[in-house]
Amino acid sequence: MFPSDRGRPTIPTGGGRPADLSVRLPPELTAPRAARRWVGRLAGILDDELLDSVRLLVSELVTNSVRHAEVAARERDAIELSIRVDDTMVSVQVADPGWGFEPPAPPPLPDRASGWGLYLVDGIADRWGVRGGDRTVVWFELGLERPKDRP
Repeated sequence: MFPSDRGRPTIPTGGGRPADLSVRLPPELTAPRAARRWVGRLAGILDDELLDSVRLLVSELVTNSVRHAEVAARERDAIELSIRVDDTMVSVQVADPGWGFEPPAPPPLPDRASGWGLYLVDGIADRWGVRGGDRTVVWFELGLERPKDRP
């Protein structure tokens, strides 16, 4: 049953914008790889640098969902990835049934092998945040026009 999409990406002919992508991923170790593949469907809509940034941040957030949300491989526990591209920005949401969390303030210690995901999101995304409720949603936005001092 996984992954299932709620419709193929709405991608206009000619590689224009807007585009919508939504997929349900199993809370398994394969989810980050599947998410990166789904992001790849936006090739031709986003430039290569922006596509790489979206792919990296999505991979980090989906990995966090798999590692920290304590979900089982049940349909209701799916990780939901939603991406919207309009004329000015890329908006991404990753939702899981986890308990939520408070975003950490300081960056991880330099010699740590893990714990860098939200630090990367904070450094690359133009805006990001966390919403609680029935599902925990971590979201970020990237402008299509990247300032020269941003990745």
